[in-house]
Amino acid sequence: MILLAALALAAPLQWAADLPTALRTAGGGRVVLAFLWKQDCPWCDKLEKETFPSKEFQDLGNSLVPVRLQGDGSEAGESARLGVRGFPTLLFLSSKGRVVGRIQGFVSADAIQFEASEAARRACNLDVVPRSRQAFADRVAIAAAQRNEADVETWLGRLGAGSDPESAAAHLAAGIYFEEEMRLTDARSHFEKAVLSTDARVRAQALFGLARTYLSTDGFADAARNLEAALAGEHLFHSQRELAANLLKFARQKGGGAEPSMVRR
Repeated sequence: MILLAALALAAPLQWAADLPTALRTAGGGRVVLAFLWKQDCPWCDKLEKETFPSKEFQDLGNSLVPVRLQGDGSEAGESARLGVRGFPTLLFLSSKGRVVGRIQGFVSADAIQFEASEAARRACNLDVVPRSRQAFADRVAIAAAQRNEADVETWLGRLGAGSDPESAAAHLAAGIYFEEEMRLTDARSHFEKAVLSTDARVRAQALFGLARTYLSTDGFADAARNLEAALAGEHLFHSQRELAANLLKFARQKGGGAEPSMVRR
């Protein structure tokens, strides 16, 4: 009986016809997942073929309302307004249309599931004056998702230094933002702060981020060390683990062999 009741309460995942419909459907309890795509985009196709049909994604009907927006078609203006720089991009929006989360590139369903949960919390607290460290960290993540550098720096300043999970998560969000802006020195600085986290997931994500910045500057040995450490546990999302393993092979081929215990800070 309990199982039947739970199944009855599960909302089927249905794609909205357009963004206004998605926002209306989301109401106050769900967030909108805007999938920004374009033609001849292999990673967009990979999301359609692998991630979206998966049971893990389909089970998110109670959490989000997805909608497709073609970035090189009729929704190109909407794509530009939302600050989309590349495809695919997944944006998490509050029911009022405010960006509260962002993922750029291909990801597996477990990454979407995690970010949907984070985005829902941020959306619920958008109109509440932030007072806790969690709330400050959420504002950093929102500012990063909205491509608002001034607010990223402001809320990081409110948090101050520390290796607590909230501070580390905020620096991770800032690192990803600066990496996507191709400001690798700034990104590396934030990843180095996030890697001190006591949260194993944040630490693994930060190590992976550090490795990407080193690969971008041909620092293959440093990249290999951080990739090995990131892969040591089970804290990366499925798609990240696959990518990290491939990048590690590449870094080693380029002469970046390293002992797993050596992690650059």
